[in-house]
This record gives sequence, C-alpha cells and structure tokens, in this order.
Amino acid sequence: MLVQRIKILKRLRHNGGFTLVEVLVVLALMGMVMSLGYSLNLFGVRVFHQGTAQANVQANVRLASDFITKETRNATEMTILNASESIPEANAIGEDIYYILLNGNSIEYRYKDHSKLLAESITELEFKKSSSRTLNYIITGNDGNQNYSVTSNIFISNLNLTDSFIVEDTSGGQAVALRFKKNSIELPDDPGGGNPGGGEPGPSDPKPEERDSPWVDHNDNGIYDGGDEILKKNDLDGYYKTTGRLIIPSKTKKINGGGREVKYEADKGIYISKDVEIENHSYQSIIFETKNGNIILEAGVSLTSSKDILLNAPKGNIQANGASMKSSSNGDISISAGVDVSLNTAIIQSSSDILITGAGSISGKSATLKSDSYGGIIISGKGTGDFRQAQITSSNNIKISTQGNLDVSNGILKSASNGPIILATTGTFDMTLESTVIQSSGRVELTSGKSLYAANSSIVSTSNGGTYLKAQGEIYASDSQMPASGALNITAITGDITVRSAAMKSTGYTDIWVKSGGNIHVESTDFDASRDLILEAGSKDNTIYISNAKIKDSNSTAEARPDGVPIDGKPYSGKICNGTVTITAL
Repeated sequence: MLVQRIKILKRLRHNGGFTLVEVLVVLALMGMVMSLGYSLNLFGVRVFHQGTAQANVQANVRLASDFITKETRNATEMTILNASESIPEANAIGEDIYYILLNGNSIEYRYKDHSKLLAESITELEFKKSSSRTLNYIITGNDGNQNYSVTSNIFISNLNLTDSFIVEDTSGGQAVALRFKKNSIELPDDPGGGNPGGGEPGPSDPKPEERDSPWVDHNDNGIYDGGDEILKKNDLDGYYKTTGRLIIPSKTKKINGGGREVKYEADKGIYISKDVEIENHSYQSIIFETKNGNIILEAGVSLTSSKDILLNAPKGNIQANGASMKSSSNGDISISAGVDVSLNTAIIQSSSDILITGAGSISGKSATLKSDSYGGIIISGKGTGDFRQAQITSSNNIKISTQGNLDVSNGILKSASNGPIILATTGTFDMTLESTVIQSSGRVELTSGKSLYAANSSIVSTSNGGTYLKAQGEIYASDSQMPASGALNITAITGDITVRSAAMKSTGYTDIWVKSGGNIHVESTDFDASRDLILEAGSKDNTIYISNAKIKDSNSTAEARPDGVPIDGKPYSGKICNGTVTITAL
C-alpha cells in the first residue's frame, strides 16, 4: 500500500502541464488564424459591397439607356442642348414637350407638371448627332471605384414623316440635355386611291389566291402566274425583302423567328391570311413595311413579339380586323398608315406604348387596346374615329385625336399612373359619348371642333386632375355622372349648353364653371361644388334656365344671385355672369 502511494505522488510531481512558452505560442497561432479569418471576412464583405454598388450602377445605367431609347425613338422633333441652355421647370413646360437632362449626379426626365429621376450615381450624360436623323448618347456611372458606360445610337424614324432633322447646339459646351416632341404625327394626304375622307378602309387589291406555301405576287393581281415566286416557309423566319406583294396563306400556319428579328419589306404590300401565327423570342421585333401597298391581316392572325411590333404603310391602308398583337419586354406596338387604319374587334396588348396613326379614318369598333409598364396609348387620324364598344386601358395616358367625327359610344377608357385621358376633334366635327365610361387617374379633356354629346355616360377624373369639356358649338349632357377630382369646367364657345338629369361635382376647393356662348339650360341636375358654382351665358341677351336643380356651393363668401330667388328653400349662392335667370318650381 505504501509503495503504491509513493508511485502516485511521483507521477503527480512530474505532471507539469503547459509551460508559459507553449501558452504564448498557442495564443500567437490563434491570433494569426483569427486575424486571417477576419481579413478574409472583411475582404468578402468589401467585395460584396463593391459588387452590389457596381451592379446597382450598371442596372441604373442600363435602365436609363432603355428608357431613353424607348422615349425618343418616336419623337417628331428633337434638339440637343448644351450645358449653358436653361431648362424650364416642369410647371413651365408646354404640352407634348419632353426633356432628358443631367441634373447633378442624376438623369432627370421632365415634362409638363411632372419630373422623375431615371438613374443616380451618373457622372456623364452626353448627346451627339450621328446623322441628320440618328441620335448618339453616352451614359457613364461610377460606383466609387470604377466607371461603367453605355453608348447607343437611335434612328428617329418619325423624323422622316415630319420632314424634320435633329438640331444640335453645342456652342456652349458639352451637350448634356435633350428636348423633343412626341406628339401625334400628321401624315401626308392620301397619295391616290383608298379612302381619305373617312369610313372603313376598302383596300383596292382583292383577296389573293390561296396556295400551299408563301409566295410573292410581282404583278400584284392576286393570281399566281408568270413571273411570280414561290417561297419556302423558312425564308420568312427572319428578314425578307421583295419588290412585289408578299402573300402568306393560312396553310403556312406558324412562323417562328426564334432569336432573329422578323422583318418583311414588300414594296407592293403584305397580305397574311387567317389564323397564321408569327412569333419570335430573345428580345427581337416583328416589323412589316411596304412602300406603296397595303398591310392586311385577316381575322385570327396572331403576332407575338418579345420586343416591338411595327406596321408601316406610308401610302396605303392597314387592316387588322379580328387580328391579335402582343409585345413584351417593354416593346411598343406602332401602326402607321398613309390612308386608313381598321382594327375592328382586334386585340392589341403592348408592354409599353401603343401608337396608331392614319392619314384617313381610324376604326377600332369592339377592339381591345391595352398598354402596360407605364406605356401610353396615342391614336391620331385625319379622318373619322370610330371606337364604339372599344375597351381602351392604359397604364399611363390615353390620347385620341381626329380631324373627323369621333364616336366612343358604349366604350370603356381607363388610364393609370396619373395619366390623362384626352379626346379631341378638330375642324367642324362632332364628338359623341353615349353610354361611355371614362375613368382617368389624372385629368379628363374632351374637346370638340363642333358639338359634344354625352348621354348616359360616366366621366371621372382623379388625383386632382380635373375634368374639362370644351366645344366650339353646343354641349349636350344628359343622364351622365361627372365627379371631378379638382375643377369641373364645361365650355361651349358659340353654342348652348344643355344639362339634363346629370350629377356634377368638384373637389379640392375648386369651382364648377359652366360657360356658354349662348344659353344655358339645366334640368333635374345635382351640382356639388367644393368652392363656387359659376354659370356664365354668352351675353345679357341669353338665358340661364334652371329647373328642378339641387345646388350645393361650399364657398360661403360667393356672390349672391342678383334676384335672390331661393333654390331648395335657400338663396342660390353661386355666381351668375350675364343673361337672365329663369327658375321654375322644384
């Protein structure tokens, strides 16, 4: 027992543990490992933040470049401005004028009453004129360490139609701003044939002969005969050009451009028979152009593009009744004819803008038009405009202008993103809205060159946009609802104003102003003004007739009516300008 205890004591005496040197070595090694780990972690964080910053700058530059391309390529006038030019504030910019400029380290997009930033961390924005109708621009962004640049050229095709050129002023240094117009294009008068006066298009060329494969009608008689040319289906998978008329029969069924742009240039026209499908992918467009002929898409034809869809017939008609068109990836749909455009029962859906112009009439009865991604819908024609039973929905603005009668009866028009809805006829032509629904996320402007008729309709403005009805002749509104976010102005320059069984309202401490060049006749109508109700006849020889009306005027300081006759038992507190007031019993 004693010997065993002595052995244990000896063993404990020789168990010395770690020496100080060993501890210091271990601590030094641990410090080196931790320092290396911290350095690697710090390097990773730094690389992550640099990569994120660089990615953000690159994304900003690319998005700004895409936006500039999309907004400027349909411009009808363009001026490159130097650094010394004074750019007006948004509230001083006129209609259809747009600016893109470098403001500090940001690219700004500025137009009437609006301004928004397109990209930040931008160190350079420069515009140049590559040719009379080609715009070049450079955008450079900086993430704090390195620059990222994009250079692009844009051919401004609509300058050809307006016979305009890019104007460049670099006398004051580097060009850092751009001013342009993209208002509706007025194409030249009908160069011969067709239907310049209005009505539905009636193309002079007959329905061509149906064959088993696509073909080219060189003598333009619709019959396959000597000199004509048979095509293979894959001839049309990309770019195809001919001096004749391109015929694509129903038996072709489907054409897929894949990753290539589908572009057809046919001097004498393009005819696509029913139920043919044409599509492409990989951010490529579908483009149909003819120098002297018509573009005709029969019912059931489908165009699906991963970018733009462009139809251009500068001397002919475009007819796509019952056809469908769809673009994606912020692609526009542009339809431009030198005579008439007919889109009855067509379905047109764009991921950006829809632009429709015609030097004759434009018809879209029972059509569906829809734009997404802040894209607007702009329609302009020199003849009549017929959009009865059409559904027109825009993620931005809607503008329809004609130089003939405009009818949107039984139609639905809706805008978003504070986009206005503007309908206008010029010359001595009428505007008709019967059972029409107009819902604008901004202002509503209805302007007629002759008379304006609104029956059983709902006209709504929001976002303090206001509602403005104006006609050169008379205005007739019956059984209609007109709640305005902002002011409500109704003006007949030379004619009478008749309002029956309607409800009119203004908000935001604004007026309801009814101004006539002749008489004013109000029956069974509710007026609810957040400030003044102002009725103004043409002169003292005219009459303001009020019968069974309910009038609410929230401005207690408004003028009393001259004769003090009560309405609803209370003195009418609105303003009467000119005319003799006649009030019947309630």
